[in-house]
Amino acid sequence: MRKIVNKRIFNSFIALVLLTAGVITGATTARAQTRGAASAATAPAQDPLTMLPGSDAVVTADVRRVLNEALPRALASDAAKLAQVNADIDRLKTRTGVDLRSIERMALGVRFREAGQATRMETVAIARGTFSADIIVAAGRLAAKDKYRTEKYAGKNIYVFTLNEQMRLFGLFNMKLTDLAVSVLDAHTLVMGEISRVREAIDASAGKARVGAEIVQLATRTPNALIGFGANVPAAAMKELVGLGLDSDEITKNIASIRQVYGSIGMSGNGFDVQATARTENAQAAQGLNDTIAGAKEFISPLISQFLRNAAKAKLVRNTLDSLKVTTAGNELQIRLEVAQSDLSTLVTGSEE
Repeated sequence: MRKIVNKRIFNSFIALVLLTAGVITGATTARAQTRGAASAATAPAQDPLTMLPGSDAVVTADVRRVLNEALPRALASDAAKLAQVNADIDRLKTRTGVDLRSIERMALGVRFREAGQATRMETVAIARGTFSADIIVAAGRLAAKDKYRTEKYAGKNIYVFTLNEQMRLFGLFNMKLTDLAVSVLDAHTLVMGEISRVREAIDASAGKARVGAEIVQLATRTPNALIGFGANVPAAAMKELVGLGLDSDEITKNIASIRQVYGSIGMSGNGFDVQATARTENAQAAQGLNDTIAGAKEFISPLISQFLRNAAKAKLVRNTLDSLKVTTAGNELQIRLEVAQSDLSTLVTGSEE
């Protein structure tokens, strides 16, 4: 019975850390374009981030740097995985006409919408690069053959590709692609995503209802980062996220009090550096989360080998916990985490137990 209880505590702690430190980890990487805190007014005029329609969460990405620096570094010890990544990039190009290697920057915008008892995430991505947007769309239409339709909106063509298949993004993440809407915003800028969000992006390109300056500032607080992200988290969405089976009402309440998250991922001398901040409703909630993580970290460390029999994974988790730094400043919970180069292969290859 004690082993079962300990395992529940272990799983609850891992879920808590993932939620508070990595709720936005599904993001791709980015580089901020300003020194210090940025805003929509100071960001580059053609930055895809400032071209997004109104969004609750955003990620800004320097795709060129990701493909040329971050991924090869992360997969340096796994040539097979790196080859798979390149193959997946080629496959995406074949299926949609979108060549990730020709994209310089990309921004992702997510809108949370309540759908009954659930919260639905509607996404859109804007990519800008050296490519010809018209040529990419034409290639996508040719590759799709008759599996697409065209509609007009605000003087622009929107091409809706029917993919309806499971794909692996960068060889790492599974994603289900059904209908992908694509439109050309200008000669070197494409918008992709759900059709409703693509329409909103077309409106935003005409100056209507663009993403707010506050959320842009959140995503661009760290200069020269590989990832920049920011989010305003609706209370309903946060309540849904905390449905993790945590035993403590106090922990659940503190997590549910998170209203904003922001942070970055960057390259360090030894690997990658992750910084995340969660703004809660009050300082008491932030301190409560800090105490919970700090206490659980001390409690769980001796149990890692008991629950992770794979030596490489156990070492990864132990090193991650050792590097985890959690502090508070007012109503902000601040988390910093370093992933060493030696641990990256274990992280991205997902070795089995």
